[in-house]
Amino acid sequence: MPPKSEARLSFNITLLAVSKKEEHKEIDSQQEEEDEEEEEEQVEVKEKETEEEQTEVEDVLEEEEDKDGEISIENMVTEAARTTQVPTTVPADDNLSYIMSRLSGIESAIHRLNVQFYGLDVKVSQMYQSLSKMRNKLSEAEDSITTVSEMNLRNQRQIGQIEGCMKGKRYIRKCYLIFQHFEDYDTAQKLCYSRGGNLAMPIDQQEFAAVAQYVHDAFYPFNWPVWIGINDRRSDGLYLFENGHRVSYFNWYKDHLVTQPNGGVLENCVSISSDDGKWWDNDCSRRMYYVCEY
Repeated sequence: MPPKSEARLSFNITLLAVSKKEEHKEIDSQQEEEDEEEEEEQVEVKEKETEEEQTEVEDVLEEEEDKDGEISIENMVTEAARTTQVPTTVPADDNLSYIMSRLSGIESAIHRLNVQFYGLDVKVSQMYQSLSKMRNKLSEAEDSITTVSEMNLRNQRQIGQIEGCMKGKRYIRKCYLIFQHFEDYDTAQKLCYSRGGNLAMPIDQQEFAAVAQYVHDAFYPFNWPVWIGINDRRSDGLYLFENGHRVSYFNWYKDHLVTQPNGGVLENCVSISSDDGKWWDNDCSRRMYYVCEY
């Protein structure tokens, strides 16, 4: 009897083991089926998403083509891909580090600019100092040139006075010198002044007689008009010497045909004739010989 019960027990255990194996197989097969179903569902979801994305891309493409017709399908696909990308968020620490690095770079650039500006400021200051020195030297040179020029003018006037008295005619304290080249009245006066004198200004009859004789002797036997230092430019009929003094002696030419002065406002400067010493009023721009006094 006991051996039979043991045999039944082992048989039952074997049956239970087999049944458990079969149950495990069924569970595994069910699990595999479920996994396959999930995979199929995922594939379907992905296909739907892809179809939806394609549909959205096609809609966008159609809209863009309706607007300008210039954007290509590749650009739209790229744009769709960009829109579908999940934006990556940068941690706050990285943003702060980036900002601090940029600020540090800006600060170093500002420092370099400050250094450069300081160098430029130093150079400008040096240039300004050099320019001030050059201006001072130039001012000194101008003063020296002015002094030399004044000395030269004084020397020329002194030389002219000496030449006038050596080559010309002396009368009491004056000397007269004739210049035999043609000049208008103003130029003749300037040339006389540069030589230390003025156009001849005989103040009385005796002095004028000496001047007239000197002119006569210089041009004899010819008759030439010669400028002397008398004019009525300030007021017609008011005759003044070049030094501003009023003329008190006159020796105008007069005959039965001509009476001087007769030029009015057109003839304001006085010349004398070399043959008889008579006075004539003439246009001041007329060119003729002249006599200077020193």
